[in-house]
Amino acid sequence: MSCSIKKFAVVAMARTGTNALMSALRQHPDCHTDFELFHDEHIPGPLGQRFGLEKRDADPVAFLDAAAAYHLQQKSGRRFYGFKIFFGQNDTLLRHLVNDERWSIILLQRENILDQYLSLQIATETQIWNSSEGEGRRRTEFNEAAFFKFKREAESLYESFGKQLKAAGQPFHRLSYTDIRDSHYGALCEFLGLPKPHDLTPRFRKQNPTATANKLSNPDEAKAILKRSGLVHFWVD
Repeated sequence: MSCSIKKFAVVAMARTGTNALMSALRQHPDCHTDFELFHDEHIPGPLGQRFGLEKRDADPVAFLDAAAAYHLQQKSGRRFYGFKIFFGQNDTLLRHLVNDERWSIILLQRENILDQYLSLQIATETQIWNSSEGEGRRRTEFNEAAFFKFKREAESLYESFGKQLKAAGQPFHRLSYTDIRDSHYGALCEFLGLPKPHDLTPRFRKQNPTATANKLSNPDEAKAILKRSGLVHFWVD
C-alpha cells in the first residue's frame, strides 16, 4: 500500500455516534471507512470470508493492514482509510494503535453520559443497534447503581486511553457526539488532512427521542436521583 495513504482509527464506546461519523466520512470522495471490523461475532463483508474470527484475533494488526489494503484497492483513488473500534473489543490492537505512528487517532466521546447509558440500555433490550434496523421499544428503566457504575467506567476508559496517547506522543483528535449531531467536521478534516468538501452528511438518523422522559419508564424517580447527585444538567426536556 502506498505511503501516501493516510489511516485513522475512531476509538470510542458504543452509542457515541460512531455509525453516523463513519457514514459521514464515507461520503467524502477521498475517504473509505469500515464500521465494526472487530465485532465479537462476525466480520462484515468479504473480509469475513477471507479471514474469520480466529484468524483475525490471532494477529489483529496483520488483519487490519489487510483490511485497509483490500478496501483501498476496491475503492481506487481514495487516499484515506479509517475504521472504528470500541474499548474492550481488542486490547492488543488498541495498545498497538497507541504506538503506531502510521495511524491517526480520533477519540470520540458523548458528553451526555445519561443519554449514552439510556441509548445503550434500549439497544441492548431491543437488539436494534441502528436506525436502518427499525425503531424498537423506546423506554427503559433507570437503575441508579447501574448508571453510576457505567459513568465511572466510561470516565476511566477515556481518561486512561487519553493518558496513554499523550505518554506515547501519539497525536489524537477529540470529537464529541454534539460535533457529529451538528455536522461540525471542519476541525476533524483539518486534523486528518482531508481536503474539502467538508459538507459531510451521515446516512444514519438519530434513533431515540431527544427528551429524556420519553426514554424512561420511571422518569420522575430518575430525575430526582440526578438532582440529588448534582447531575440534573444531563436531563433533556
